Amino acid sequence: MTTFTYTKPTVGGSEDTWGTTLNANWDALGTFLGSLDSAELAVLDGITSTTAELNLLDGVTVTLADITSTAAELNLLDGVTATTAEINYLSGVTSAIQTQIDNIPTAVDLTQAQVEDDTSTVFGQVSGERLNQSVNANLDAFATGGTGAPRILGRAFAALADVPTITVSAADTVVRAGSEALGLGYVKGTTSTTGSTYVVGATFTVSQAYTGSLRFYATQTSSYSGSSDGGSATSRMYLRKNGVTISSVFTVNGDLTGSGSAARSFDSTVSSGDVFEWMHSNSGFGVSGISGAGIGASELYIPAIPLIRSSESPF
Repeated sequence: MTTFTYTKPTVGGSEDTWGTTLNANWDALGTFLGSLDSAELAVLDGITSTTAELNLLDGVTVTLADITSTAAELNLLDGVTATTAEINYLSGVTSAIQTQIDNIPTAVDLTQAQVEDDTSTVFGQVSGERLNQSVNANLDAFATGGTGAPRILGRAFAALADVPTITVSAADTVVRAGSEALGLGYVKGTTSTTGSTYVVGATFTVSQAYTGSLRFYATQTSSYSGSSDGGSATSRMYLRKNGVTISSVFTVNGDLTGSGSAARSFDSTVSSGDVFEWMHSNSGFGVSGISGAGIGASELYIPAIPLIRSSESPF
C-alpha cells in the first residue's frame, strides 16, 4: 500500500523555500488522491466498519440488486453447521422428506399359512425349524427314490451312518452279490470244498441302514468225485446269524451219474450289525459247492456313484 509522504517547512529557517515546500506537498497530495472527488470522499462519512469488516467485501462481484432474499430468508442460515456435502444430500428431493419417511410401509407379518403356502405371492420366509422338519420328514423318500423325491447330488450324500433306517420285508426282489445292496456288504468265501468240516461260502454284513426281514439266496451243488462203483457225495448247507444256526440243514446228493443242485432260500429278521453266513460241507466222495449268493426284499436300494472331480473326492 502506498504511503503519503510530505516535507514540513522549517520554522524560522525557510523564509525563501516555504512556497516551494508547500507546492511540492500539494503536488504529492494530488498524486496520492488521484481522481478521488469530494462525492466519493463523502461516501466515507459516518462509516464505523472496521478494516476486517470492510475486507469482507474483498472480491465481491455481485451487486446488492442481484440479491432478492429477504432478511428473514437469509436469517435461516443463522446457526447452520451442515457441510456442503451434507446439504447436497438434498439434491433431487422432490417432496417433503418427513412425509416420505412417514409413508414407508411397515414390515409385513406373514401368517404361518402364508409362509407354508407354496402358491402365495408373499411367501419366502421359512424358519430353520420348519425347514429342518420338512427335510427330516422326507429323508426316507430321498433315500429310497420315492415318488416325487428330488435327486440328491453326489456331494450331498450322507455318510452311511447318517442314512435313515429303511424298513424292508423279505421278498423275491433279488439283489445278487455282484450288485451289493447298500448296507449289505457281501464277502465271497470258500465256494468249493471237499471236506466234511463246514466252511463259510458267503457272508452278508448288515449295516444300520435296514430293519425288518431279508430273504437269503444261494445255489447248492454236490458233485461225485470218487472212482469206485456205488459211491456218492452229499453236500450239506445251512444259514447262520451272528454265529448261530437259524435254518435247517439242506442236503443235495451227487452220485456216479453226475452232480445234483438246488436253489436255497431262508428268511430272517435283520438289525444293525447282523452277520449272516452260508455254511457248507461235503461228505462222501465229492465236492460241495455254493454259488449265486444274494438277498431279496422289498424297498431295497443300491448306492449311486456320483461323477465328481478327483480333487473333490472324499476317498
